[in-house]
Amino acid sequence: MPSRRPLLKACLNGARPVGSVAGLPVTPSEVARDALAAWEAGARAVHVHPRNAKGREGLDAGTIGATVTAIRSDVPDVPVGVSTGAWIEPDADARLALVRSWQVLPDFASVNWHEDGAERIAEGYGVAVAGELVQARQTGHAIVDEAVERNVDLVILGIGYNRPYGRFELGSEAKYVLEHASAPVWLIRDEEPSAQ
Repeated sequence: MPSRRPLLKACLNGARPVGSVAGLPVTPSEVARDALAAWEAGARAVHVHPRNAKGREGLDAGTIGATVTAIRSDVPDVPVGVSTGAWIEPDADARLALVRSWQVLPDFASVNWHEDGAERIAEGYGVAVAGELVQARQTGHAIVDEAVERNVDLVILGIGYNRPYGRFELGSEAKYVLEHASAPVWLIRDEEPSAQ
């Protein structure tokens, strides 16, 4: 297998409340400044949670456009992604209308598939969605087999925030995928329940 250079994506601010973390970038200029620092450190994509003038996450065209434009002004070559999480706008129809209102488009948008209206949100952003259900007795084996069969370049695996006995546990299926996948594996863990 040819060696691959990993893609590093920097998640600059997340769903954290203003003031919860020292130095959390909130304004478009702060996010753009941190995007430049991440680019200079080797990140080749950024994911952001744009904030409105009150510091709250927003999906309206003005909030998305101001942040994406600021980042592109400072770091023209970096792909910019944004969140479309239901905690920003719980009503799926309203969230879809907001996504469709964007005039300055990010390069990608994250869609949380467990949320109501996820497929419509992705399609509203112009992404063709096709779902497929794979039945298997062991999830890890099925993921590894599908990755080989489809000759994928990357496996992205979402894992829950599981803390039995007071410490974070990866889980046996994720461990199996990490040990046996033929492609690089990215694990994306849920935030701590108290942080959501």
